[in-house]
Amino acid sequence: VTNYTYTDRVVSLAAAHNIDLLPVVRTTPSWAAVNPFAPGSPPRDPTDYTAYLRLLIERYGPNGSFWAEHPELPRRPVRHWQIWNEPHLNIWWNVDGRRKFAWVPEYANLLKASKAAIDAADPGAKVVLAALADYAWDHLSRLNKHGIGRYYDVAAINLFTSRPGYVMRGVRFFRRAMRRGGAAR
Repeated sequence: VTNYTYTDRVVSLAAAHNIDLLPVVRTTPSWAAVNPFAPGSPPRDPTDYTAYLRLLIERYGPNGSFWAEHPELPRRPVRHWQIWNEPHLNIWWNVDGRRKFAWVPEYANLLKASKAAIDAADPGAKVVLAALADYAWDHLSRLNKHGIGRYYDVAAINLFTSRPGYVMRGVRFFRRAMRRGGAAR
């Protein structure tokens, strides 16, 4: 049984204030994790993760049970779903003891499975690529080698700098990596 107490509260507040949400689905329950004792452990099997995604869409998507249970709220169904956050950082995709880029094929498989699950549950929903930080374009280029270009609708990037020019340069590099990976749109 999934406990929606916290997420129901967040969705209620957002709807009441006319705010669209972008959930970042990035936590694996210990029973489904590669390493149940490591915070940030990825799922052992992408189907466990995608089952949870489907539950979230069935709850908060356009035909979600949440909206039927709360007719007093303005309907603001969740239509964008970000698949993880910064999987290249060990804190978010904890793969201690494995090779340096083990996250790349694992995240690519999770993204592909998530795209299929989201499209089946809500064909109008958008899949948001995990935000990538640091040299985000290099991380995206690694992912592109696993053919992810058609498995996301929106890309996310986390650039941390005090210089706006560096942000713009990073966005250009990132967009170039998107184009090379087949995600020019």
